[in-house]
Amino acid sequence: MNNKPFLLKPAAKDYLWGGSRLNDDFKFGIDADPFAEAWVCSTHPDGCSVLTTGETLTEVLKAHPEYIGTHASTVANGHFPILIKLIDANKDLSVQVHPDDEYSLKNEAQLGKTEFWYVLDSKKDSSLVKCMYLVKEGKCDALVTAGSTGAFLVGGQIIVGRIKGVERPPLAPFIPTVNGRCLLLDCGANVDARPSQLVQFAKIGSAYAKKVCGIESPRVGIVNIGAE
Repeated sequence: MNNKPFLLKPAAKDYLWGGSRLNDDFKFGIDADPFAEAWVCSTHPDGCSVLTTGETLTEVLKAHPEYIGTHASTVANGHFPILIKLIDANKDLSVQVHPDDEYSLKNEAQLGKTEFWYVLDSKKDSSLVKCMYLVKEGKCDALVTAGSTGAFLVGGQIIVGRIKGVERPPLAPFIPTVNGRCLLLDCGANVDARPSQLVQFAKIGSAYAKKVCGIESPRVGIVNIGAE
């Protein structure tokens, strides 16, 4: 192939939450209904991308590891360590926890699944979006939702906006304790919070405990699972 770009045909996944936009918008022409995921660059054994020549991407990388570049040592036996996919989430997705590389290689003999998401499009007239604009325009004082949490966090920052000075919004549930309850900040909105942001979470939680819960002098502590 002389190191020239080549086209890949994606592997298709027909999960129940999928829709039809992957074929409608990207013209893949794949017979899948629903069409939930298109694995457009994949050497995963559950769905490998295929070249127009009929070869799988794994076969090509086994024969030509130099196509990956100077760091071909990161590719083991034709496996590319990144899986690029397009997703059409026509229905709500489930919450998943994925192992890191160390655990996955030890227990499942494959790389882990650290994910990065980029939203290409979303419903402009969803009830959640409409409610956020009502808050932004001052027609509502607050918004209560059962999910999705990801859309709520992103929409809250982009549409409603953060309070001036707040770097990142935390999720803050109440947790029952022997002596009553405590407020946990953050429980999942941020996975890589800096020390300064942890201090902000403490200040936000303390202010909430004073104003909403009526606790005159809230006690602030830090919880760590031992991995960070």
